[in-house]
Amino acid sequence: MTTGRIKTSLLSLPDELLSTIISEAVRVHGRRTATLASTCRRLAPIVRQEVYRELLIGNNEAQSDVLVDAAVLLPSIRTSRIKYLRISVNAAFTDEIMRSLVDGPTRMKHLKVLQLDYTCGFDPWAKRDLVLAHLRETQFDLARVKATLSPKWPPGCSPEGLRTVMDAARQTGITGRRSIASIGATASTN
Repeated sequence: MTTGRIKTSLLSLPDELLSTIISEAVRVHGRRTATLASTCRRLAPIVRQEVYRELLIGNNEAQSDVLVDAAVLLPSIRTSRIKYLRISVNAAFTDEIMRSLVDGPTRMKHLKVLQLDYTCGFDPWAKRDLVLAHLRETQFDLARVKATLSPKWPPGCSPEGLRTVMDAARQTGITGRRSIASIGATASTN
């Protein structure tokens, strides 16, 4: 009786298992895992699929401009495997472009989560002024202080546009992350 050894390797595993392994590598090692795409033809499509599942837009102006143009002009963006899209406040996306990514014939087919960091955040000095305004010995105009704390919307974006984008996203099964709903709610009360 012979005991034949089965020769197996990482590359002989099915794509589903390789995808799980690579997604764990991406989670632990980050984008450095992308180098696997250039070293092995077998792993390249799986690595690309895992590495580009999450897309962050808006780290700098050049990146934002290129990605805005790409989203509008490239149909491949709509059919890409991107599941998580995070758009920061520095991105030059308008309400119209945002809506086209989540609704209608130009929507991103595989998108599951949309995270919008739509507002510039709070000015630390304005927070300090608000605290001081509530102290008895300091007199401040509360309306002025609250106005400085209200969201500052990027050009081409509005509270109404944000609500429209998020409603369209929810209708197509896309989840919103962070305080998107509260941003829209506070903007409507101001």
